[in-house]
Amino acid sequence: GVWCRNETEILLKQGEIIRPDRVVIINNQLIILDYKTGERQPEHETQMIDYQKAIQTLGFGHTKALLVYIRDIVEVIEVT
Repeated sequence: GVWCRNETEILLKQGEIIRPDRVVIINNQLIILDYKTGERQPEHETQMIDYQKAIQTLGFGHTKALLVYIRDIVEVIEVT
């Protein structure tokens, strides 16, 4: 099945709240998407890695993080 939520608050064990733009679960794989405008920035990837690590602490072992840049051309970057 497929599960999808936009800007859902996720409460972490430490009490911190994160709010990725979109979280999708497809066939037991969790995908985090964040949408950006403008140029690529290193802090965008850092934010996604932080989201990915935080969600993995909740027990999701297999996650994928994607940055989607909305400009004249849409660019999708997989963060690893």
